Amino acid sequence: MNSHIESKENVEMFLNNLQIILKDNNFNIVKNFTMNNTSPKNTQTLLDLDYNTEDIKDKLELLKVSDYYETVPDNNYPDKPDFYVFFILIKKREIYIKVSIRGYNNHVLCMSFHYAEFSHKALPYMN
Repeated sequence: MNSHIESKENVEMFLNNLQIILKDNNFNIVKNFTMNNTSPKNTQTLLDLDYNTEDIKDKLELLKVSDYYETVPDNNYPDKPDFYVFFILIKKREIYIKVSIRGYNNHVLCMSFHYAEFSHKALPYMN
């Protein structure tokens, strides 16, 4: 999978860009956001949490550097930007998030938003 750890500064830059995009008055959840709805894991997690895309957007806006785990390439489209992976807690359950910013129109692609399937030892920038 060729995962790697970004510098803290690169993660901060990614999160700043993500938050600017998501909070922009011109951001349209229908046009500028895509959730991988074909994943049964994502679907089940969203049903369990009673979440929709607006809820996911809200959680993405709150991501912190300390939530960062790793960066992974898009194996389906190697020429596209990498995915940043985060872990957060929602209702005492760990959630795995894999997100990327795509294209000239700053499209946000959330590939994964589901219960964590593996336990991580530590996040690289935990406080």
